[in-house]
Order: sequence, then structure tokens, then C-alpha cells
Amino acid sequence: MAQTASLTELAAVNRALLVCGRSQVSTLSGTIPADAAAAKTLLEQTNQTAQNEGWDFNTELEVTLAPGGDGLIVLPADVLRLNYRDEHRSVNNYVVRAGRLFDATNNTFVFSASVDVDLTRLVAFEDCPPSFQEYAAALTAAHLATHLGLSRNRTDGIRAAAQLARAQLVREDMASADYNLIQDNSVGARSFGRRVRPDMA
Repeated sequence: MAQTASLTELAAVNRALLVCGRSQVSTLSGTIPADAAAAKTLLEQTNQTAQNEGWDFNTELEVTLAPGGDGLIVLPADVLRLNYRDEHRSVNNYVVRAGRLFDATNNTFVFSASVDVDLTRLVAFEDCPPSFQEYAAALTAAHLATHLGLSRNRTDGIRAAAQLARAQLVREDMASADYNLIQDNSVGARSFGRRVRPDMA
């Protein structure tokens, strides 16, 4: 099957506008129509929310996080969440607070040793695989349809297209990761390890 071409943010926004019957735009910079501004915001939100699920392209396995001289483990700004490995999960409860790893079991930010984790990172939209871009664009269109108050029949059709795009993404993601739960221990850790989401408070 031919490789799907990559989408720019502008192309994704215009696709959502077109699907919803709104006028397309030539730029996302400066002052833009309200519908386009809404689509842009929804694309940004959808990109992050969808990536937070964790896909092969934005997940790094077995990353060692070492504490600094002050004992703090500061996470990169693009980390959406982390899974910590089984040897830590059985005795510790780690969470992400204010961009740092926090040991909730011992109520401290200070670590005396390195921690092995799997990281889910936020990737710029235009650097994501085409299948993910297609899904994010389709889901953005669905959210925009709801935002604009389109008819239920029309909104349902747009959401159905997003579900098809997601199914294609899942197929490609599984092929990329070469999942084999029986033979590949790293995949098992990724699938069953404890996931840690940044605190929202």
C-alpha cells in the first residue's frame, strides 16, 4: 500500500474546516477567522491527548533517569507520562509533579539511585507518522463538528471517519512495534507496566 503523505498543521486544520463545511484558510498566523482558530486549538489539544495514549513512535523504552547532585530527577519538558519498570512498581509509587519525579511512597522528591522507566513524549505534529496525523486530523474534525453544533447525522459520519483512521493507526503502530507478547519482554513491560501521568493539580 502506498505511503500516505505527511500533513502540515495548516493542512490538518483546513481538512477539518472542509469536512465541517467551513471556509479554509491560507495561514494559521496572525488574525484568522473564528472557525479556523477553533480548529487550530482543537488540533493542538487533540495532538497532545492522542499522543498521551503512547504509540511506538513516541515511546522510549528502558530509559535510565539519574538524580542530579541535589537528588532530584527532572524530566524533559516534552514528557507526557512514564511507566516505571516492574522492579520499582512492586515497592514504590512514583508520580510526576511539577516536571520532577516524586516518590509518593516515601513522600520525597529526593532519589538516591537511578530509576529505569519507559517515557511517552510529545512529538511535534509535523514530525508524527502520517497515520497518526490522519487520525489527529479526523478526530479534530469530529471535535470541531461538535463545537459548531452540526447535525447529529453529520457529526456521526465525521466521527465514523475518525474511528476508521484510528483503526489504521493501530494497525500500523502494531506493525511498527512488531508486537509479540510471548517473546518480547520489553513489549510486555510496555503493555502491563504501571503508567504514571503528570499531576494536573
